[in-house]
Amino acid sequence: MENKIIGVIEAYVAALTHRDVVGMSTLLHAQFSVITNASTAGRTSFLSKGDYLALIETNKAGGDTYVIADVSVQVMGPTAVASYTLQGKQTVMHVFLQLVQEGETWSVVSNMPFVTACAHA
Repeated sequence: MENKIIGVIEAYVAALTHRDVVGMSTLLHAQFSVITNASTAGRTSFLSKGDYLALIETNKAGGDTYVIADVSVQVMGPTAVASYTLQGKQTVMHVFLQLVQEGETWSVVSNMPFVTACAHA
């Protein structure tokens, strides 16, 4: 089971790297959202699936070459939580994904990245 989820993580990162909106869309659950930690302490923001895909499509998200490190996956029945570090040329972030299994397919329900280094900041 963990190997399938790691495959979803790798496909997610590849779609983000190549700004592949169609590929990304197939990995995301209909109720997908991104929960971002803003630079101001205590502030978060939420993005819908459509808003997230629009950021990728308009080159405001993704496009960096990432190395995936420190992968941890916990499966609890038809749900899973994955955490990993993405090390890119422009950003370094810790990512927390929640996934659900529907039939044989795992899809990403939420992404909560925590950016620790950013070249544009």
